[in-house]
Order: sequence, then structure tokens, then C-alpha cells
Amino acid sequence: MFTCNLFTGEEEISFFLVLVTGCTSVGKINDSEIFRINATQLVPLQDGQDEEIIAEVCKLLNSGTFYFSVCPGDQQPIDLTLCSQRRYEGCEPDNRFFW
Repeated sequence: MFTCNLFTGEEEISFFLVLVTGCTSVGKINDSEIFRINATQLVPLQDGQDEEIIAEVCKLLNSGTFYFSVCPGDQQPIDLTLCSQRRYEGCEPDNRFFW
């Protein structure tokens, strides 16, 4: 579950709660399990949201190109926005790859 802010025009902003309703495990890195998102549901957080925009965002999120990681217990899941070298160096997440 995460929130999504969409800029749909010059000043118009749409806010959504994104629920991941379907995912597939694609492997493990250390103790973190990696999942591919294949189904989502968008819940508008404001009235009057454009249904066409909601459908297009769902289509993009359900395309199979978005991933997330989960780690059991209190451990921190692997940050998929960092390459191994940057993760080893203790770098911050790379916002170019963060949604």
C-alpha cells in the first residue's frame, strides 16, 4: 500500500491510495523476497477524480514492471532503488528509480 500523487495538468493534482492486490515472487536477495506487482487497485482520496486517469495509472502499475521487497521480522528489506555497490557503500536511495 502506498500513496500516489498525479499531476494531470498545469496545477491539477490527484491523490490516490494504491493497494497492491496481486503480486508474484520472483526471487530472493539475501533475506529479502522480491515481488513483481501484477494487480493494483486505486482508491481516490478526493471527490471528482477522472476515471480515465485512474484506468491509465492502473494499466501502468499492472504492466509487470514494478517491484517491491519484503523482509521477515524486524529486518530492513533490500532497497531496490540502489545497485549493490551503492548499497554496500551505505548510500541513500536513488530517487530516479523511486516511485
